[in-house]
Amino acid sequence: MPPFKSSFCPSAIKLTGGCAEENFLKYLAVLGARAGEDCVTVVDDGITVTGRVSAWKLLGSVVGAYPAAGAQGDANIATHIDRWLVLIEQALSKGAEDGLSRQMSSALSGQDYLVPGATGATLADILAYSVISNQIYYANNVELWLRRMHKLFN
Repeated sequence: MPPFKSSFCPSAIKLTGGCAEENFLKYLAVLGARAGEDCVTVVDDGITVTGRVSAWKLLGSVVGAYPAAGAQGDANIATHIDRWLVLIEQALSKGAEDGLSRQMSSALSGQDYLVPGATGATLADILAYSVISNQIYYANNVELWLRRMHKLFN
């Protein structure tokens, strides 16, 4: 995962769920394994979810930062979050955090958070914050967003 500013770094996170979540976890595990990513793994009741984006989405849905299911608006927000998760994963894989910051600047020019229609920070905002927060220079609107995110976590 991206370097979160914390001295606490668990070696394992255990999730529990009922039968309804079992198929979701299995399918998510298949997609992660198919992508060939092995840097992030989440295990739940013997089901292993592999890959950054898959693990991020699963954990984001658990904490309410990623819409698990629901109305049409949730699907639209999830689609926008997914786009940002792919961009964040690419930035981490290629070491291109500056490019991510430029894309964020464009998105934040007309809204408070990365995802249009979101009323608060989403999984995309949380992950982007953890990736770019150590840069030296930011565009003005990214700086304002960083302040909002800093208030959220402190």
